[in-house]
Amino acid sequence: MHVDILAIGAHRDDIELTCAGTVIKMVRRGYTAAILDLTKGEKGTRGTVAERTREAKAAARIMGVARRRALDLKDAFIENTPATKKKVAAVIREYRPSVILAPYWEANHPDHAVTGRLVRDAAYVAGLKKLKTGKPWYRTPRILYYLFQPAVAPTFFVDVSREFKTRMEAVRAYGSQFYNPGYSGEPTYISRKEFLGDIRARARYYGSLIGVTYAEPFYMPEPLHLPDIMAMVKDQSKVR
Repeated sequence: MHVDILAIGAHRDDIELTCAGTVIKMVRRGYTAAILDLTKGEKGTRGTVAERTREAKAAARIMGVARRRALDLKDAFIENTPATKKKVAAVIREYRPSVILAPYWEANHPDHAVTGRLVRDAAYVAGLKKLKTGKPWYRTPRILYYLFQPAVAPTFFVDVSREFKTRMEAVRAYGSQFYNPGYSGEPTYISRKEFLGDIRARARYYGSLIGVTYAEPFYMPEPLHLPDIMAMVKDQSKVR
């Protein structure tokens, strides 16, 4: 099936923590979106694979995405190899997205960093006609990189003020991972009550930079073509 947007993350919940508001916004505008998680979260301190599978499905329903699937790459040990590139390229060819969302390749977690480079390379080899994956070759027009940490100055921001409440509902779908007094798992940095506040604070900060309540940042390495510079100064209330 073709989707407009394919959001790719190393782990179940990566999309929710970074760019879910943008995904929700695009779905509400009539675009189709899918999520690809490269691992099943088997090395996570909290939660079993089965729990995280259920949570990911619940979050996908909240976001309204058309499809969500997980590959079998090794959690905490993702590698950018010919074999992993081919696996990701096969999914890209299957979904034929117009836009891919991927993590920026400089990040604290090695899986996040490797995933950014892996997706970039896989998107390229997906466009090689002689690479055999069972699906015809396809070249995605644009890859946009979401940010876990401010490792680079964002190229642009997306206003997600209207979508932020739903985004947080998707985050809270991961009861094994984030603050949940009813869950008996070992405490972690992201299971602190304050962590949910941190998510809100970051989105509020990014929103303040563009004069809205909440926003999500993205980086685009290629030059941006603006056919109409006046589009930047039109009434933004009509497009939010």
